[in-house]
Amino acid sequence: MGYSLGFWLEDDTISQSDSDEPKNSDEHKNKVELHINYWSLEAKQACNYLDIGLRLNLFRYKELKSINFYFPFKMEKENYMGNLGNVICSKDELIELIFNEKLKSSSDGVNYKDIRFLGDEDKGLRVYKELEIGDDPNDVKFIVNEDSESTKVSIPKAIIRHEESDDLYHYFRFRLKGEFKHEVRQFQKPYDNQQAEQISLMV
Repeated sequence: MGYSLGFWLEDDTISQSDSDEPKNSDEHKNKVELHINYWSLEAKQACNYLDIGLRLNLFRYKELKSINFYFPFKMEKENYMGNLGNVICSKDELIELIFNEKLKSSSDGVNYKDIRFLGDEDKGLRVYKELEIGDDPNDVKFIVNEDSESTKVSIPKAIIRHEESDDLYHYFRFRLKGEFKHEVRQFQKPYDNQQAEQISLMV
C-alpha cells in the first residue's frame, strides 16, 4: 500500500452466506463516515498525534467480523490511546464541543454512552468509551508487521453493542502518538492562533 492509509470492514463469510438480506441494495449497506487528522502541536514538549474518528451506521451487523485500520508505519503499543471515548463522555460540555451540537439526552451502558442531540429526530449516537488492546476476543488487536513496517488496528465485532432494532450510529475514537510527517503528503496551516498543523489525509 506504500504510504496509503487503509480502512475496511471485514465480513464473516459464514454469516454472509447464511444471510437472507439483499446484497446489492444501497439501503442495506453499512454507511461509514471516517475522519483522520494529524496534529503537530508546538509547545515546550512537542506533541504529535494521529486522531481517528469513525461513525458507522450498521445495516449488515450480522455479517460483520471486524473494523480494520491500516497504517504504513510501525508503532509501539505504548503510543496507542484507546480511551478517547471515555474522555469525550466525561462531560456534557465536551460532548457538545466535539460534535458541535446541543445535547438533548444521554444514558450510559456497558462501555458506551448513548447520546441524542437537539433537532436530531432520526438517529442517536453510541460512543464507545474504551477501545483497549488485549488478547481477549473482546479486545482491540494491535498488529505490527515487521516485514512491511506497517501497523494494523482491528476492532472486533464483540466490542459493538447492537440489536437489530437499534436505529443509531456507532462512534469509535482512538489516537496514535508519534511523528508522521514523512508518511503524509497534504497539509494546511491552521486558521486560528494556535501553533498547530492539521494534516488532511486522503484515504
